[in-house]
Amino acid sequence: MKRIGLVGISGFGAVHFDEILALHGEGRLKFDSAVVINAEEEREKCEILKKEGVEIFSSFESFLKEREGKIDLCYIATGIDIHSEMTLSAISAGMNVLVEKPLAATIQDARAMVEISSKKNKFAAVGFQMMYSRSTRTLKEKIISGEIGRLKSVRFSVCAPRDKCYYTRNNWAGKLRAGGKWILDSPFNNAVSHHFEIMLFLCGEDFAGGAEIASIEAELYRANPIESPDTASIRAYTKSGVEILFITTHACENDYDAVIEITGEKGTIKSDSKEIIVRAKEEVRIAVESDKIFRKQMHDALLRRLEDPSEFICDANLCVPHTLCVNGAHESSDVIALPRDFIAKVEKNGSELSCIKGIEEIVSEAFAKGKLFS
Repeated sequence: MKRIGLVGISGFGAVHFDEILALHGEGRLKFDSAVVINAEEEREKCEILKKEGVEIFSSFESFLKEREGKIDLCYIATGIDIHSEMTLSAISAGMNVLVEKPLAATIQDARAMVEISSKKNKFAAVGFQMMYSRSTRTLKEKIISGEIGRLKSVRFSVCAPRDKCYYTRNNWAGKLRAGGKWILDSPFNNAVSHHFEIMLFLCGEDFAGGAEIASIEAELYRANPIESPDTASIRAYTKSGVEILFITTHACENDYDAVIEITGEKGTIKSDSKEIIVRAKEEVRIAVESDKIFRKQMHDALLRRLEDPSEFICDANLCVPHTLCVNGAHESSDVIALPRDFIAKVEKNGSELSCIKGIEEIVSEAFAKGKLFS
């Protein structure tokens, strides 16, 4: 039975904690060990771990020392600033890794993670769970089959509100840097980065490949009192000339469904959370499965990959274009603080939202016209 280690059980680590514990209970893996640096705050979870025979380590260093060569898959659910260094250390200790998204803050760190994975013959998977969905697979297969002809463009838009509590939940949310390390937190590098990664995956010329980025331009804005952008329009081109347009904001009052629109020379594909509509020689509609099963599909794929090197996973190599685009967006644009008269303060669910006036219509128009905000 495969032995699993978990680094971090708080924040999003709590999601991994529950999922690994469930798989452990089903007998599909052995929950071997966990790194918990805040045991006093997490006494209830620690009691559960002890009851299940999971060894608790108070530091990542002691975990690596005691478990070197003994862990098949290490889950790393920590802040963006230490994704790279922890992944490099875990792989060096003979472990495969699932690191939470994004892969890393900088392209240099991302490439180092790819390099050590190859050198040590271990994988570094990334927690982009939507990459494992049947819907994502269907979109990619429709494109590479040539059903809509040569790919011309991929557009995405989403409005996903995040309140004051979201930006005060830890010491790096809304930061460009923390503790001297790059973070580059933003919608496109965190909450809705799943969709950005999918766009780049869809632009790959074979099923397992991603986009080769040639150029990028961005417009980055913030309505919240943070360092990083909460609103962005980004345009990139691949080396084969495919246009990628990504438009998003957290500075809005209501959720608006994520929409992807794919254009080829012979047809189009449009997808949201409910269905995929293919318009080529004829119109085909395909239901989208519930997002509740995406993470199960991810865990299933990772366990299969431990047995079969040919099993598809969203690995570090596939995520390098995303990190490159994030870095390129920040090289392209400063983060512009919007004037106060552009912003409305809204109370919702007991917390405060900073909303750009009319942003939902602006996002919709930019998406429809295929343009950046300006």
